[in-house]
Amino acid sequence: MAISIATTGRAACESSEPTPELSAFEWTNVRSDYRSLHAEFWRLTDPFGIELTPDLSLDLAHLIAAMDAVDRELDGLAERSLREQFSRQVVSFLANESPWQYASHSETNLAGRLVELRRVMVRRHVQLRFAATVQSIFRLSEEKRNACAISQYMQLVRREWRLAGELPILILGRVSTPRFESFFFSLCETMHAVDTVLDARNDYRSGLIAVRPGPVFYAMLVTQLAIHVAYLLFKCPSRLQLVRYAVGVCRGRS
Repeated sequence: MAISIATTGRAACESSEPTPELSAFEWTNVRSDYRSLHAEFWRLTDPFGIELTPDLSLDLAHLIAAMDAVDRELDGLAERSLREQFSRQVVSFLANESPWQYASHSETNLAGRLVELRRVMVRRHVQLRFAATVQSIFRLSEEKRNACAISQYMQLVRREWRLAGELPILILGRVSTPRFESFFFSLCETMHAVDTVLDARNDYRSGLIAVRPGPVFYAMLVTQLAIHVAYLLFKCPSRLQLVRYAVGVCRGRS
């Protein structure tokens, strides 16, 4: 049976807006690598003088948990038509254009995570921009799956990660700075290379990508990674915190 959450329209969503609870966030069924992204995020903002207040931290947690749930659902859909249907449902719901009517195949509390995320977007007045960015990410994700040329694949996945980096920036809002955003988007493009190095073989076997990982593939990735790391070390005010962030995230992956 499809889940139906009959909360539509800005007024309805705002009327049920809860006051952010500053207690422990519910991380049940959220993968450890996603949890580490949240736990270590302060190491990125602190050198730029950006304070992660409890409400900001909580809203970022809702974002991370929803991203994990959406990614896992999307990866479990083998047919393109099903992925497109799911993508439209997510974007429509986040934009307050329709209620949630989708039967999830995972145990991630997908509906609940998206409800909380939409409340965050409404409260921070970034709902339409957020939904439009998510729509673009879905489009790039599908193009990435079908890319056959290595250069095309890497360009698409880099753009996908760059767009994904805009989501936490929307949550930070006015506390963010142009200097931090320039650094953070460069970091996202670096993380795409790390993620691809770690996951490419399994993704290819699972049918998530069409490009076969081989020597040329990995040589291009390592070259990109070396360039981006050097650039990040130059741009970050605290190289020590950047290294600690990398260690924390890699520990979460393992």
